[in-house]
Amino acid sequence: MSSNPAPPIPKSLILVLATLACFMVILDTTIVNVAIESIRKNLGASLSGLQWVVDGYGLTFAAFLLSAGALADRVGPRRAFTWGLILFSLASLACGLAANLTTLVIARGAQGAGAALLIPTSLSLISRTFTERSERAQALAIWGGIGGGLAMVAGPLFGGILTEGLGWRSVFLINDPVGVVGLFLMKRIGRD
Repeated sequence: MSSNPAPPIPKSLILVLATLACFMVILDTTIVNVAIESIRKNLGASLSGLQWVVDGYGLTFAAFLLSAGALADRVGPRRAFTWGLILFSLASLACGLAANLTTLVIARGAQGAGAALLIPTSLSLISRTFTERSERAQALAIWGGIGGGLAMVAGPLFGGILTEGLGWRSVFLINDPVGVVGLFLMKRIGRD
């Protein structure tokens, strides 16, 4: 009984997935800033509490970044990426459903931890997939340009549109459909 090998995974699929993850992570550093006033009014939050909504994400991201890379080395980048995507998506859902400031700050911290898993693993997925030097350079340029640069600029724009049209919770909940698509793509890619 012979089994047919799985068809190769298109490199473009890995690049789309890695860039999508980077886009979400970077977008969430700026999208929230536009929603702060709405959050303050809705949750009755203080200025210092609102600072934690913004800073909690970046602090936990920075705190877990090195250990997330080490974890990815131990369990494999695809598995760690999947864990990061699940954590980031669940934390985004918790942010969007937060009934008080404390819950929102804790969920933002969890988002930062998920983001810390996504960035090094997305880089690892690109490096392992694009082995030719020029091909890798082009993939990293796309990842950084779209996932980083464009996301940084798009955050305030999307934040304003979403907050005005759907309310502040939507700046967090927008991550969940993207996370579901990402998990679907990861399932298609398979294991390390």
